[in-house]
Amino acid sequence: MKKKFQFTKNIDILFLLIILFLTIIDFVTNYKEIYNLFLTIFNINKIQNFYMLYFVLYNIIAFVIMIIFSLLKHFYLIIAYIAYKIAQRKHIKEKEVKISKDDTKYYRDIISKYSPAVLSYIFDFNVGKNELIATLLMLELKGKIKIEEKITILNSDYKDLEQNEIYVLNAVKNCKLKKFDFDEYKKVVCEDSLNNNLLKKKGNRSKYITVFFLITIVITIILFYYSFIKMMIISNSNSIEIVDFILPIVAMVIVSMCPVFLLAYVFFYHKFQVNDPYIRNSEGKSLYIKLNGLKNFLTDFSNIKNKSKEELILWEDYLIYSVLFDLNTKLTDDINSKI
Repeated sequence: MKKKFQFTKNIDILFLLIILFLTIIDFVTNYKEIYNLFLTIFNINKIQNFYMLYFVLYNIIAFVIMIIFSLLKHFYLIIAYIAYKIAQRKHIKEKEVKISKDDTKYYRDIISKYSPAVLSYIFDFNVGKNELIATLLMLELKGKIKIEEKITILNSDYKDLEQNEIYVLNAVKNCKLKKFDFDEYKKVVCEDSLNNNLLKKKGNRSKYITVFFLITIVITIILFYYSFIKMMIISNSNSIEIVDFILPIVAMVIVSMCPVFLLAYVFFYHKFQVNDPYIRNSEGKSLYIKLNGLKNFLTDFSNIKNKSKEELILWEDYLIYSVLFDLNTKLTDDINSKI
């Protein structure tokens, strides 16, 4: 169970690459000017007089300066990224379940009502290689497949299987495990979670966005008029305090920030909502608390990380849960090598 969303990871990487690219462009473009300034500051007229230490120091200082200038130069890009991170944090917070001290106690019972992938999805809303391996182990327990040097079909009957388990069983049957479609698999797991009445759609947030939008517009207008009036007063004044000069500038900067921030925030928040619109309902929250307690139990007491597949008969579901919670890399690597 890994909680890093691919979409958010891609945005973070894209932002860093853009800043790095723009910094390199600025660095190369302005290298000569910065170089001459450096020579003047250190009173060095010829490159031959440069010690290697000075030359290395110059390049490091110059690149750091260009990073700072790039961030200032591409100010709106920074604002859009901040809006993205705030929208991301709000989206994640809406999915969180508040756990009391009583809810952190251990849970030992087997949760046989739901498939491993559904349990994993309710725990962290993600589906990946661990969930695939856990499902394969469950299919072996149900007598559908046999995991040895290769994975073979024993019984292709779909009875008592959830749709996500059928999806994996068909992948085994059609030799598609090596090119397994995790995106489609996640959709099937999500459908199973809905069918098990563990999820609900988020409430309509459009009214909150509208209120936020109106508040932002009002603040922008107030700051704009404040800046305008303040600048008029300054232009007709003989004596100017430094604070009187700085405040309207700060206000104008905020005014220029607001529309960019608002548009970026609404765009990214809507993107998160479309890609991942579900949250746990009361039943899902109750199941999440049990899973959290089960993970605590397996982590602290079971020594599950040292258990192998041969002990599956004894440990059964516990061993499968250990794969879901990423507590048994030995077993995960073993099954993964056979896919």
